[in-house]
Amino acid sequence: MYSQVHKQYDNPRHHYDTYGDNEGIEMDRSIKVGIGAVVIAGVVVLATFSVGLLTPASESPEFTWIAQTNDTLTYQITVYRGTHFTSESFQRYDNLNNTFITLNITSLGDVQEITNEIQFTAMVETEKISILLPVLHENGSEVTDPQAELVRSTISMCILPVGGWSFVDDYYSDLDEPVDYSFSCNTYFSFIESDSFVFGHVQFNVDAGKGWHSTMNTTTGQPLVVEWWDRDFIMHRDYQIIMTLIPS
Repeated sequence: MYSQVHKQYDNPRHHYDTYGDNEGIEMDRSIKVGIGAVVIAGVVVLATFSVGLLTPASESPEFTWIAQTNDTLTYQITVYRGTHFTSESFQRYDNLNNTFITLNITSLGDVQEITNEIQFTAMVETEKISILLPVLHENGSEVTDPQAELVRSTISMCILPVGGWSFVDDYYSDLDEPVDYSFSCNTYFSFIESDSFVFGHVQFNVDAGKGWHSTMNTTTGQPLVVEWWDRDFIMHRDYQIIMTLIPS
């Protein structure tokens, strides 16, 4: 399902330049690229990460936490901006490029009584983690005044219980239909692709929007790779932050 949709679009990551030591990537941008690609492009690459087997459908979910309070997760952060980027509103995130951020799980709520989308969404939006300072550059030096709240809050929403992936897939839209510039939404989405599970959120209106999506380890409920983006085709605002879990 997803792969068929993905073939209709370019990968937006190819239109970004990276900062620091990363080599810039440039490719021709077409304004005709479907908005659906903004939401889901690049996930095929993320799906190659090793994840556990998906839980078969049953009569009711049996959600449980594999993550535990005081567990720590470390993510490598990569920042991209569009080749024709003109906005100054996201420059505060530039110094996060090529950095490592360690997060501590501080709170995990009761998930055994979750039986529907509303309850699951409430759990997703509950704060679960805090940042363990310092934030470090790739060379080991400390980042001055890291603007890491966006990273923390996004990854927090991607830490999920296991035991009911098929139910989560049913709770939310797949976003699997090609769309045009009349597209407008504010919704969570999820889909199963091969042996991986993708979960995310998109808020879009006509030709501008923002969102995030994560490729999950279905055995642990940890997000392996999280992509956050903010784009406006008219104002040439294209910004992307990739968060990749470092194996412990």
